[in-house]
Amino acid sequence: MKLWKLIVLGVVVSVTALTALIWAFAAYETANLSPLSHDPRLTQDKWFEILRNAVTTAAALGVGVTLFLSYRRQLTAEQTQRVAADAQLTAAKAQQTAADALDVANRQHALDQDRRRDAISSNLRERYTKVAEQLGSEHLAVRLAGIYSLAALADDWADAGFPDERQVCINLLCVYYRSNQSQDAEEVRKEISEAISQTILDRLKGPDGGTKYWGGSTIKLTNGGESPVFRDLHLSEAGKLQIWQTRVASHRAIAGAHIGGDMQIIGKFGGSLVLTDVEVVETGSLWMGSGQDDSDTPKSIHFYSAILDGGRITIFTAGADVSFTDCKFQSGSLVAWVGAEGGHLKFSRCTFTSDVFQNVGLSGQSEALVAKNLTFLDCHFPAGVEQPQLFQPTPD
Repeated sequence: MKLWKLIVLGVVVSVTALTALIWAFAAYETANLSPLSHDPRLTQDKWFEILRNAVTTAAALGVGVTLFLSYRRQLTAEQTQRVAADAQLTAAKAQQTAADALDVANRQHALDQDRRRDAISSNLRERYTKVAEQLGSEHLAVRLAGIYSLAALADDWADAGFPDERQVCINLLCVYYRSNQSQDAEEVRKEISEAISQTILDRLKGPDGGTKYWGGSTIKLTNGGESPVFRDLHLSEAGKLQIWQTRVASHRAIAGAHIGGDMQIIGKFGGSLVLTDVEVVETGSLWMGSGQDDSDTPKSIHFYSAILDGGRITIFTAGADVSFTDCKFQSGSLVAWVGAEGGHLKFSRCTFTSDVFQNVGLSGQSEALVAKNLTFLDCHFPAGVEQPQLFQPTPD
């Protein structure tokens, strides 16, 4: 109801109540039900007393009604508060019940997950045992199947959330690669070595492969015979790729490599090793070394369109020729020791945006380059970057 209507209603009720009280007091004084008619007993003093009593009574009734209404409002408010408190308590209990149910569900889910992981782990360990048996078979086809099964098992371990177990499988694959070189015929050794190296290299082509990407693992290929051909190699910061005691008896290539981890190639360079579009970033390190080789085949290492961007390239060879063509040396460090008596070191159309030869040797820049001769052809050295000179070690 609108406010003005309430005001009008209140005035009407008040006037009506006051009129009724005046009538009642007048009737009482005159003992007549029609006291408002002319009655000589109702003197001016009597009318004043009647009006005073009526107004006083009306005021008392108003106060009483007000107190009654206030009391009712208080009871209603208290009842509302009790209802709200009960509702709040009920909601809290419901919330606690829901929280308890959620906790039970989470515990059950965690238990189911643990059981699932245990079941997966048990299944994968059984597969590992069977793969080990395949690798020990006398039949080449069975052993090759074991190699591919072991690689798939490593991927499944990683997919199940066990990266350490994947590394165990990789280690076994590397051990088998090494042990294969001394117990089988040449054709068998070659086929097994190629199968293992290709299986590994397929999983070093970039992190887009998900769990099939091994670029963050440690891979050690030792006594592997002929060096494999690397294409689209991607090594992350945590990755380590070591190829030791390998042979480069003919042309071998590394094409399209991103090296963010540690890569080492150590062996006999009796042929030509070509590295194209190789990028060594800040966390990366490329270390290449070789020993003496009696082969008449020219020994050489060639870099084409390589980028050194914060990482480190280290080359130690015994007389091999090393060349860099169309390469960019932005930052990092470069060390090339190719033998003071036989190796040739050549830079063609290379750009040096910083001095990558500083702080690389025992006493600084002078020990960065050791070769029979050093050539810079159409290279760019900006202001502040000096063209380095050969370092001639002092004989002991």
